[in-house]
This record gives sequence, C-alpha cells and structure tokens, in this order.
Amino acid sequence: MSAELKEQESVQLDKEDIIVDGYRFQSPEDAALAKQELKKIEYLQEHVDYQDTAMLRNVYQKAIESRAFRTPIGQNYLHSLRRLLVKEGYSEEELPYVTMYHNYTVKKRKETSTAKQRINPAKKREKADKLTISILLNVFLALLVVGMFAIAYTSEYPNILNYERAIVDKYAAWEQDLTEREDALREEKLQSGK
Repeated sequence: MSAELKEQESVQLDKEDIIVDGYRFQSPEDAALAKQELKKIEYLQEHVDYQDTAMLRNVYQKAIESRAFRTPIGQNYLHSLRRLLVKEGYSEEELPYVTMYHNYTVKKRKETSTAKQRINPAKKREKADKLTISILLNVFLALLVVGMFAIAYTSEYPNILNYERAIVDKYAAWEQDLTEREDALREEKLQSGK
C-alpha cells in the first residue's frame, strides 16, 4: 500500500508543478515558461512607473517585438497593459496587437478516410524500386566499360591496350614484305645472270 501512496503523491506533485497562477498547463516545460513569465511580470510591476505612459508604451512595444510573453499569463499581462494605454489616450490603431501563438480550434479534414488509405506503404516500395533501378543501371554501365575494353583490345588500330601488338605486327608485316622483295630481286639477278 505504501507504494501506491508514493505514486499518488508523485502524481499530485506533478499536477501542482503544471499549475501556475490558476492556469493548468499540458507540460512541465510550458509551466516552467509560465513561471518565468510570472517572474518577469513581478519584476516589471516593481520597476515600471505606471503613471509614465511613454515608458509604459515602450515596455509594451518591446515586449511585443521580442515575444517576451507567450503563455496565457504573459499575454493577459500584455492585454492589461494595452487596455491601460488605450485608457490613457493611445488609439487602438497605434498600439500593436497581442499575438496569440497557438490555434484554439481544430480544423477538420476535407475528406475522411480509413487508416489504411492514410497509411502510404508505397514509399518503401519506391525506395526498393529506386535501389533496383540503380543496381541495374550500374551493372549495365559496368558491362559497357567491359565491352569498350574488349573492343579496344581487339581493334586493329593501335591504342593504349594493343599498341605493342599492333606495332610488332606492323614491323613483322614490313619485314615479311622486305624479305619477299629481297627474294624476288635475288631471283631476278639469278635469272638475268645466267
């Protein structure tokens, strides 16, 4: 039973940590931000002369521009400053409005669909298709490179792969041609010398 009591105490502490100045926040982080804003408000209330409307307007303007207050606590403070400035003679148009940073209404979807229709497993299939295409393209390019080397090696024109063989074959052909001519000349001399 003591474990259950400790659990209930921790839940109550968590709820207390989330409540700030009468507002219940959804997360401890938001509550911590609200506590910081509450400290800023207390500091401003101690140090700002609320009778000096020019100073009050500057504080309001700076808080709006710097987005110093984002929680409802801070936005309520800004709204009260704005009402005070309007009461002191500033017009609604010359004071910037308090900006709300959250949507408070839920937008409905244009069309409702079942969960299976919303889930799109095609992305995995697209990745697999892209991988297959990439592999096939790489294999094709590798075959092209091998084919180019085969053509270059078997070509009769000299290139970097077969230049030695081509030159040797060329010199061998010249040597054979010269040998045939020499033989032909010798035969002519022998026949003319008889």
